[in-house]
Amino acid sequence: RILVEQTIRSLQGVDLVMSSVAERLHVLAPRRQSIDGYLAHVLLSSRIASMPHVDALFIVDASGTVIASSAEHPVRRVSAIDRDYFRFPQTRSKSEVFVGSPLIDRLSGKWTLHMSRRLEQADGAFAGVIVAALNLEHFERLHDLQLDYIAPITLYLSDGHLVARSPRDETLIGRHFVLPP
Repeated sequence: RILVEQTIRSLQGVDLVMSSVAERLHVLAPRRQSIDGYLAHVLLSSRIASMPHVDALFIVDASGTVIASSAEHPVRRVSAIDRDYFRFPQTRSKSEVFVGSPLIDRLSGKWTLHMSRRLEQADGAFAGVIVAALNLEHFERLHDLQLDYIAPITLYLSDGHLVARSPRDETLIGRHFVLPP
């Protein structure tokens, strides 16, 4: 129960950060202030400074281009148009958190879990997404218990995709498993 509660609180904290940044960007949008550049980098990095399970927080514009990141400034303008964390919120009319399947991050080369939220213009039109890149090794360390009577501890998405496992087995991360009801 403690592991479940820690994991839920970690994910809720990330969602709260993404929501607060989205709200801040919504407030800035009517003033036509840019959301890229050094100030965006500072805003994003300050929001996750005390969150060891978040490797990066970044903004993708409506065209699918990363325009700001907590991880670097200036940001490398890479495309996220093919990523679920961009495509799913793009097709939704309201903001809801999206948690994608684990995948290899293009910049770090590490297994990463991405959470995203839709960003909207004042008229409700799609403006892009805010994305959190979560460090799966953090969750594996949380679950790294040395108990003789317990099988490996695993974290799955509700659709059956394996997110993290202790002990770690990279060949299983991201694979789909049929979960019991």
